Amino acid sequence: MTNAFFAPLTLLLLFAVSVRANCDISDYPPAVAAQGNFPGVWTPVSAILENDAEGRALFDSFKDRIPNIAPKGTNGVPDPHLKYDNSDPDCWWTFSTCVTPKTPGVDADVASVPEPSTLGYGFDDGPACQHDVFYDFMKEHNQKATFFYIGSNVLSQPLQAQRAIIDGHEVCVHSWSHMPMTSFDNEQAFGEMWYTMQAIKLVTGYTPKCWRPPQGDVDDRIRFIAQALNLTTVLWDFDANDWQFGAGTMSAAQILGNYADFIGNATSGAFDDIGAILLTHELDNFTMQTAIDQYPRLSSAFKHIVPIATALNITQPYVETNFTMQSFAELIGVASPPSPPSSSTQTAAPSASGLIVSKTLSSSFSADSTPTISAVNHAASASATSGSSGSTTELLNGRVFGLVTSSLDRSNLDVELSPIASGQATVDMDACVADDGATLSVSVLDSGPARDFRSIPIPLLSDNQALLSGPAVQHMKGEQAYTLRGTKDHSDHHPVVKTMLASFVSLAILALALPTHAIVTCNVLNYGGVADNKTDIGPALSAAWTKCVIPNVKTTVATDVQLLVPAGSFLLASNVLFNHAANWNLHLAGNLYLPFDPNLGGTMLQWQNCNNILVNGPGSIFGNGLRYRPNNDLTIHPGRPRLLRFQACNNVELTQITLFDSPKFHVAMFGDNNLIHNMAIRATFVGETDGYDISGNNNYIHDVSVQNGDEVCKHDLLSGEKALINPGFRAENIECIGTAGCNIGSFGGADTTVNVQNVVYTNVTVSNSDAGIMIKSYPDNIGIVKNITYNHFTFNKAAYPLYISAFWAGNNVDTGKLQISDVTFNGVTGTGTPTRPAVLLNCNKATPCKNIVVSHYRILPREKL
Repeated sequence: MTNAFFAPLTLLLLFAVSVRANCDISDYPPAVAAQGNFPGVWTPVSAILENDAEGRALFDSFKDRIPNIAPKGTNGVPDPHLKYDNSDPDCWWTFSTCVTPKTPGVDADVASVPEPSTLGYGFDDGPACQHDVFYDFMKEHNQKATFFYIGSNVLSQPLQAQRAIIDGHEVCVHSWSHMPMTSFDNEQAFGEMWYTMQAIKLVTGYTPKCWRPPQGDVDDRIRFIAQALNLTTVLWDFDANDWQFGAGTMSAAQILGNYADFIGNATSGAFDDIGAILLTHELDNFTMQTAIDQYPRLSSAFKHIVPIATALNITQPYVETNFTMQSFAELIGVASPPSPPSSSTQTAAPSASGLIVSKTLSSSFSADSTPTISAVNHAASASATSGSSGSTTELLNGRVFGLVTSSLDRSNLDVELSPIASGQATVDMDACVADDGATLSVSVLDSGPARDFRSIPIPLLSDNQALLSGPAVQHMKGEQAYTLRGTKDHSDHHPVVKTMLASFVSLAILALALPTHAIVTCNVLNYGGVADNKTDIGPALSAAWTKCVIPNVKTTVATDVQLLVPAGSFLLASNVLFNHAANWNLHLAGNLYLPFDPNLGGTMLQWQNCNNILVNGPGSIFGNGLRYRPNNDLTIHPGRPRLLRFQACNNVELTQITLFDSPKFHVAMFGDNNLIHNMAIRATFVGETDGYDISGNNNYIHDVSVQNGDEVCKHDLLSGEKALINPGFRAENIECIGTAGCNIGSFGGADTTVNVQNVVYTNVTVSNSDAGIMIKSYPDNIGIVKNITYNHFTFNKAAYPLYISAFWAGNNVDTGKLQISDVTFNGVTGTGTPTRPAVLLNCNKATPCKNIVVSHYRILPREKL
């Protein structure tokens, strides 16, 4: 494991993958065997592959008939200097939203559906690894849809793509690399569609007959190529713009407003004569959760919600004829239209993937109300006792508000402010019958990728108002939407038995305005970066940081200065060090690709001695790990590189970036008050591919899903380190698919003084693993492991569901003085294996374990892994 040089307590969250995990190409051997028949994953197609005789022959059969229309950009990026004829001779949708081609013989686009009061239901950008909760919801409501899949996702996550076919959905093409199609030349455009079709055929057994151009970027040349491939072009007539939340260009409130506008059009009769197609995305947790939340309202607004093929009365959506869908008439004759859930409030616990499934239904607010905020209770339902919490929300006049009740000791209350001017604000807490001494801790989440300003204590004033000023309010700028996340914490720690009574929380903005600062963007393209996956971006990152970021940091707001890696494919072939960095944001919108270089080592992107850094996506980093570990041999290139490291860094936030197959460890973060959330790591099933190595105090990780071939969720203390008392660590909504479970230890030899305290895991799933929860040490360790809590674990074939051993490694001499005490296992369910015990306690006789509490523990044996 990595050496922690700065922080005293090392918290290693290391995740692993099963051979049967559903987000890895290795899960489907035919895809592994066929990798050489496809372009690189997420690499824009440059030409038809040399070994693809079938594709070459097909393209050559019609290439001379393709309309003579020039590409409208280069390297997958639209040319900003393009002079285009205002008469729109090419029917270029991006220019004019034209859907009726001007080239004879080219079929018109599908932009709406003919059936009255019918929604053609579809989602772009899948298959998403974490989509099972979303698909389960669809299945529960007998709802089918059309999914426009990206070829790179299909090949790299084959079992997720198969899920759509198994559930009876329609699958269509959405290109190989999600670049603007009109920017490609003819052969490249053909390849983007062709190889996606081939990937879908390989993985699902079916060849699609429909496609949607990324960003709607299509003209008659691209339409002709699609038609030659037997693909119907499908666009839309209304855009929810839900993808913009992850991109940081639109707030959640604005996206809900988009849905509200669309639903308002439907309820006012706009689609009574002809149906609609709404553009939404299977992109990330936010887009899928929003689709779940809005489904009851869509169901009320439309008589029928069906796949686009069904709305077009297409019963055979694939070239192969053994897959048949119901016609529209059969569907509405056989099955009732999808109905919203029951009128009672239902709230489900966060899923393993981190997607929170919350079914919120209408409540009885009057139309005269004009709420200006959203008050939605996200109290931890998994930990609530009977009758302890609930929430209802209602969409009225384009704004969301709700009634919140809680009798928990701690309850989270999100209050959305939209819009808000800079200044001092008060939140009226008359809604809360608060005990004396209660405080409201407020976080500010802006409209971009969530920036969580945690641990801001906001005292309740005597008139039950909470005063927001200083650090909290100074981040509220412009006409954006913000969320205040409040935690009502009672100093006496007794359960709160009183009720939050208000139907909404009001906000008053005071006149005092704080100074604002212009946001500075340092684009790597201006410092030598080239999105060609050939030019090393390392020097451009260093130049942008030294020449632009450092001189422009004037505030303590990280988002005020942004080092931008824009959309596109970049080669990362050298190490980059940001030393003594503070108060800025690395925004990775594009993708970084590591080359195979036997001489490359160290950490590719490293921050050292840093403070208040935001690193966010939605981009990805591809580690090319397979090349560094031929035949899973870890000894051939022992010094192979790692991806991200934060050394002696505090107040760091890492979010919305996907990491693929690092040659060695993925993330190391050493420091205090750091936050990791809403991320995914996907790696090969092999050792030394640790997910997160975290060391320090008051760190928090939530809503992450990681697969690799090493340990899962491990807390460790390296030899010679001494930990601070009461460091505190929380992990929530964790998905662990793989081998080694959630561990504390193993600790080093006799020179290690262990002090691990106040660690809490909540809502964790572990599947196909060699272990579930483990605390393991050497028999000669000294120190304490105390106040460890594991809440709500679900196991699927875990070899050692609960394991505590003082003899994990080293000799068997019972001389240790490591005191393990006050460990609670609460709500542990699932399956183990027939060859391993459901509970194993092997404590040191010299210092026995104390106060080990196991409650609501139910593990059943399963067949051998």
